[in-house]
Amino acid sequence: MKRMTILAVAAIVVFAAGCSKEGAGTRSNEANAIDFRAVVDKGTRASTIENTAQLTSFFVQASAGATATALDFMSAAVYRDGANWTYAPQKYYPSNGDAVNFYAYVPIKDVNMTTDMALASGNVTFGYTVPADQTVVNTSTDLLVSSVLNQTSGTVAFTFDHALSAATFSAKNLNATTSELTYVISKIEITELDNVGTFQYPFSATSWTNAGAANITYKAGLPAAGVALVAGGASAISVNLLSANDVMIVLPQEPVALGTFTVGVADDNGTYVEVTYSLKDGSGAYIYENEVRKLALPTGFEFVPGTRYNFEFEFAAAELIVLTVTAVNSWTDQDETLLP
Repeated sequence: MKRMTILAVAAIVVFAAGCSKEGAGTRSNEANAIDFRAVVDKGTRASTIENTAQLTSFFVQASAGATATALDFMSAAVYRDGANWTYAPQKYYPSNGDAVNFYAYVPIKDVNMTTDMALASGNVTFGYTVPADQTVVNTSTDLLVSSVLNQTSGTVAFTFDHALSAATFSAKNLNATTSELTYVISKIEITELDNVGTFQYPFSATSWTNAGAANITYKAGLPAAGVALVAGGASAISVNLLSANDVMIVLPQEPVALGTFTVGVADDNGTYVEVTYSLKDGSGAYIYENEVRKLALPTGFEFVPGTRYNFEFEFAAAELIVLTVTAVNSWTDQDETLLP
């Protein structure tokens, strides 16, 4: 299965080498006190952190020495203060030369973290649950992570990566404009996925281990009144189906089983994108209401961390609905290829 190259969202946080007022085990050069700066690449989604102004804080923990058994060297919330970053108490590199391993995440108070960051057997992990019901806009939290290992002096540059996956949804009404048919999309779900996992530093495409049952249905946050699709013919323009600037956050994973079709009829089992919609005629009267369709994902599809997918529905004559993945992007809007 082809995996995608994940491009880092450049949220760079710099630790300058430290000095000490703390006594044994720390450096004594005050000129090397730790300070911070941060930069984030451009973005457009309000529910995710994609520009410098949105990055206002992060949490960092660290261990020192090759035999460390706990993240007890540093544990601090770091906040933006104008052009500077502040935290307390001040920390400094060990004077005995021990290397320091730094681990960070955003946001600092993530209610979806089910276990604290911990060091065990050389691995740093934490537990996480993605809220499956995201019908309330921005219910789920964007999660960024970074680590810098074996640092003994100088600056520590954090590059934060989006640890989760994200989905957006769009649709077109390809019926002829003369038909005056309008579809109203009222619900979008993705079925039979996991939403509980354990993250292990450092960040990679294999950082997540799923820990829950693969029978969760993710529910997207659409406007309460649904989204109307006016007939636009072959040149119909794609319409965003989510509430303004929202995304669906998904735990990275390869679905246990993708749903399949037999003569256009979906199975009851497997992972599908499920859409609920109604159809109105030119007078505004409903031809039918709350029709439900399960649409198959592309063969080999998986949710890769740090990646945003757009799923598009194409409504056409004869009740044909085609689901395509129109864009697969790193979080910075650079196109990537999903399938061969």
